[in-house]
Amino acid sequence: MRTDWLGGSGRIAALVVFTALAVVVSGCSGRGVKEDDPEMVPLSGIVLLSTGEAPAVAHVVLEEPGGSHPEELAVGAGGAFEVAVPADTALQLRLAAPDHEELVVPVCLASGSGPATVTVTLTPNPRPETFEEVRIIGDFNGFSFSSAETMTRQDDGTWSWDREGIEGDRLAYQLLGISTNGHSVNGTQNDSYEYDGGGDFRSVVAVKDGAVHIVFDPSKLPPIPEGEVAQVRWDEGHSDLTDLFRVQRLQAAVQKTAYAAWKAHEVASSGEPFRYDWKPWLEQLEAIAGPHPETLAQKVALLATVALPLQRPEGRDPEKARGLLKAVPPSSPAWGYAIPALQLLRTMMDEEEGEGVLERFLTESPVEAVRTEALMGLTLIAQASGDEATWRERFAMLKERVGDSREWKYQLASLDPDTKIRTGSPVPEFTVTLLDGSTFTSKDLAGHYTLIDFWATWCSPCVGEMPHLHEAWKKYHDKGFQILSLSLDRSPDDIAKFRKKWPMPWRHAFMEKGFKNPVVESFEVVGIPTPVLIGPDGTIVATEPVTRGEQLIAILDGLYTKR
Repeated sequence: MRTDWLGGSGRIAALVVFTALAVVVSGCSGRGVKEDDPEMVPLSGIVLLSTGEAPAVAHVVLEEPGGSHPEELAVGAGGAFEVAVPADTALQLRLAAPDHEELVVPVCLASGSGPATVTVTLTPNPRPETFEEVRIIGDFNGFSFSSAETMTRQDDGTWSWDREGIEGDRLAYQLLGISTNGHSVNGTQNDSYEYDGGGDFRSVVAVKDGAVHIVFDPSKLPPIPEGEVAQVRWDEGHSDLTDLFRVQRLQAAVQKTAYAAWKAHEVASSGEPFRYDWKPWLEQLEAIAGPHPETLAQKVALLATVALPLQRPEGRDPEKARGLLKAVPPSSPAWGYAIPALQLLRTMMDEEEGEGVLERFLTESPVEAVRTEALMGLTLIAQASGDEATWRERFAMLKERVGDSREWKYQLASLDPDTKIRTGSPVPEFTVTLLDGSTFTSKDLAGHYTLIDFWATWCSPCVGEMPHLHEAWKKYHDKGFQILSLSLDRSPDDIAKFRKKWPMPWRHAFMEKGFKNPVVESFEVVGIPTPVLIGPDGTIVATEPVTRGEQLIAILDGLYTKR
């Protein structure tokens, strides 16, 4: 299962990496707009491992861009699958197998093009050269990352873990630290596998007399071939679809390279804000888009060229936004493969114009995921405007649309008009025991601006906030500014180790039971980091996103200037 290095529960962090896919066959629409009797095109495929062998088990899903309306396909012997695909419709295949990275393959079969065949070769999970620490999660801890247990290194290079008192005759587990993509993945000891719902597999082992002995043996992992392994080969009649995969892999490379640069920046601990040079990627995307984009692949590439520079506020440019909408109107399915560009589009123009554009996407887009994203943007605008009636109306529409989707849990919590954690509301009463043994209560907030920061050392965006937190502390601590960091780590020892790198010279407390801790629940925390700024009178001054990154310094500058 993936651990989102950009933040838990689907939040948008300081760095947004654009991971669009492309569709190149003209005439493709989204499933949101259907004909009464669409032409169905037969599609047969084969999924293979990097060794060229068929997987013992595979997970293949046909879905809309954004994951809407997933249809799990049966995978037979040799990794074969078959499905009938509606013609001229923007879709994607999502394929996964044990020990290998999930791969997304854009699919758009033109009307009259005839039956299609595709062979997909997966690539092994990326891994470190040496394993410094291997941790295990599973049924025994609800697959919780925060309470993962460390396996024991053996002299022969293997790692082991023992557990007694297990109920039932089976145990499902995953390992952390054996893949560098930030995911929890299956181990090397397996009686069977089960899909984890997030792109990876779980290992399943038999339990005997309530006990298990699990061994991770690195020598049993598939070899890492040199060069590009992931391949998509279409039949001759659909060879143009290889361009879809080309654009997809380019976007995957952007994400991977930016992530590696970000991790290197964090290790260096320079204290400087993260900067990334998007120019090499922009040049490649511009070459694909061309001067006059016509195919959907070219239009998606155009959206990417606009999205990448907009990671910073200086990207605001209403004229550029209007030109973009002219080249790629809301009715284009290209937006379904470029949702991060939609997230950023409204930041290019003023609020009123941006709201009008989102209304167009809500009514004109043929892709459900795009319409949902537009509705979220409209809900955000209503929330910020203080128009509670409109805010409630749009939130109700959004909640009905996304239901209980895990991916939308955080967004719904942050947009809920009935949340207790909102600007102007009183802070919940609480008492925590600090790491030094003293007690801190909500009464200790009186007379101070205090940032209560829910975080963990395993949370990459939390670590990314460190330079800003230290800057805020250094600038305003002498004026009474306080920070209370409430950790959702596995143990207080994790905090101590982390503070050797980042001193964090303020108050700290360890939240036992993590997200189930009563204090954490009282603040309605569903993802971290969650920084809440409290005023001297005990009311909430600000929540995300203005309590994150450089915005935190800006809001503190304004508050202390007024005093």
